[in-house]
This record gives sequence, structure tokens and C-alpha cells, in this order.
Amino acid sequence: MLLTALIWGMQPVVLRLAAHQGLTPADLTVLRFGVASLFLIPIALRHVRFPVGALGWKRALVLTVLGGAPYNYFLIVGAAYA
Repeated sequence: MLLTALIWGMQPVVLRLAAHQGLTPADLTVLRFGVASLFLIPIALRHVRFPVGALGWKRALVLTVLGGAPYNYFLIVGAAYA
């Protein structure tokens, strides 16, 4: 659990550094979600009952599209100008 907190806490620092090195917020967002997708989509497709719970696939996908990538994108934009 400590490792998770460390990774989560380091995200803004690493993203700001990468933004200052020349990567755009869109580049970093695609990298973050693209790499995660490469690992998680095969797992999700193998399990019919992938743990989205009572939320359901449709609502989970809407939340992912509207909450995950836009949040990350604006976090990077803010960190780049901070």
C-alpha cells in the first residue's frame, strides 16, 4: 500500500518534469492510458465478469472516457504552468 501511495504521489512531479522536457500533455496522457490499456484490456476480455461491479460496463466506460483521460490531461497542463 505504501508503494501505491508513493507512485500516486510522484505522478504530478514526474508529469511536470516530462512536460518541461518537451512532451505535450496529450503525449503524456496517451502514454499513461495506452500502456495501462495494453495490460488491462486482455485481462478484461478474458474475464466475462471483470470487476466493474454493479456499475456495469457502459457506465464504467463513460466514466473512464470522461473522467480518466481528461483529468490526467488537465493535471499535466496545470503542472506544466505551475
